[in-house]
Amino acid sequence: MKLTFNQLVDFFGKDQHYLHLMTGQWGIERETHRINHDGSLALTPNPKKFTSQEASQSITLDFAESQLEFFTEPKDKIEDVIDELDKIYHFTNENINGELMWPFSMPPQLPDEKDIPIASFDYLEDGLDKETYREGLAVRYGKKIQMISGIHYNYSFSDAFIDQLHQTFESELPKQEFIDQLYLRISRNILKYRWLFVYLFGASPVVDQSYRSVFAEKMQAHQSDWFRQTFTQEAIDQYAVSLRTSRFGYSTEIEDKYQISYNQLDEHIDDLREVLSIDNERYQKIGVEKDGKPIQLNTKELQSEAEFYAPIRFRQVQKSGETLLDALENRGIRYFELRLLDLDPFAKLAITKDQMRFTHLFILFCLFEENNQFSQEEQIIANNNHQLISLLGRQPGLKLLDDEENQVDLEVCAKAIFAKLTQIAYLIDRSDSENGYVQLVKQEESKLVNRSLLPSQQIVDDMKNAGESFVEFGTRLAKQYQQSDLKQCENA
Repeated sequence: MKLTFNQLVDFFGKDQHYLHLMTGQWGIERETHRINHDGSLALTPNPKKFTSQEASQSITLDFAESQLEFFTEPKDKIEDVIDELDKIYHFTNENINGELMWPFSMPPQLPDEKDIPIASFDYLEDGLDKETYREGLAVRYGKKIQMISGIHYNYSFSDAFIDQLHQTFESELPKQEFIDQLYLRISRNILKYRWLFVYLFGASPVVDQSYRSVFAEKMQAHQSDWFRQTFTQEAIDQYAVSLRTSRFGYSTEIEDKYQISYNQLDEHIDDLREVLSIDNERYQKIGVEKDGKPIQLNTKELQSEAEFYAPIRFRQVQKSGETLLDALENRGIRYFELRLLDLDPFAKLAITKDQMRFTHLFILFCLFEENNQFSQEEQIIANNNHQLISLLGRQPGLKLLDDEENQVDLEVCAKAIFAKLTQIAYLIDRSDSENGYVQLVKQEESKLVNRSLLPSQQIVDDMKNAGESFVEFGTRLAKQYQQSDLKQCENA
């Protein structure tokens, strides 16, 4: 797919093609912990109400027994996703037995590692496999790092949108192959430019003391020479933007150890299957059983595809007996999952309509921007830029790396992207001037010159101004959202 940015701008600028830019299907997955009113992790069993047939359509458990995951059905409008999330939040609030929902991505006050209860799925037919997989995560990475929560943004283009592009530019390709190439192009650009997205929306600059042991372990673990020379604990503590998406958060060294292809779908599948087949010496020493109980699904580098913590993952509905990779191989990509968003602690639902709208605009930019191949060297540079922003993003004068590994000013790089985002925003606003996408771009671009507008900086400033610890701040917000939800329902 060799379309250029200007070709796509021209195409969507005529014959009312711009009307399709805001079509598609959206879905959100949001994780949160149940906590006590003192900010400590709730150690109570998952309320049975959440495993009922009614709730199981939209609520499940993630890693821990305390860690709820909300998920919406695919919706044709962003507003409908927000409305459904609000209903799930309210249902949870009514049935959480007086506990609170933690509003941050980084965990609340944690107990000792051994006292963190892994999620129980004894009510499901495949519950033992789910629990064994989580036991495997615990022995491989430790429980505390698995307690991080996030937002997964799911999206697929509408058939009408895809048909427009397919028929005009690549009609000789089978439609599904065209769709796969479309999403692969987007994925390459998301990986390349994700640093900007993390800079704008990163909201995990601090952690509770009970998580600090993870920092010590990660600092001692093997890292590249570049990583060791670039990052110090003092600098991270002062300038971090998104610890969740950094090497101290919910990611693994697999991304650095093995470069998974995003150039062709068959290459992507083959690369992942290869990693899934490689034995890991440390995991072999751990073994798959302890005291007669399973503690890992296997001793491979990854237990399953789910353990590949990539910033973007491709999805296809699985049929009985299929793995995700089987489904992708058999029927191609249906939608993708963007996994870069931290929970927004300043929003009751952990994400806002404007964040969803800007994310969609960023996805469109990643479609418009030409990127036909993504080499291993480029992946490494992209990963390094991600780490620079995640860990040092608020540092004045921060430099990023270009494709030749030259240092470039962050603001210069960002402004070039914002110029293109503005062009796409104008196209969207042509369909309805009240969309306000141009204004939305200006709002986000202002964060480049006024860093006090960054969520990460606001968190640090609010804690300092209130004289609160991380746990105190998070608990206050959790109580505030619980009370506002109850009042909203009383007034309804």
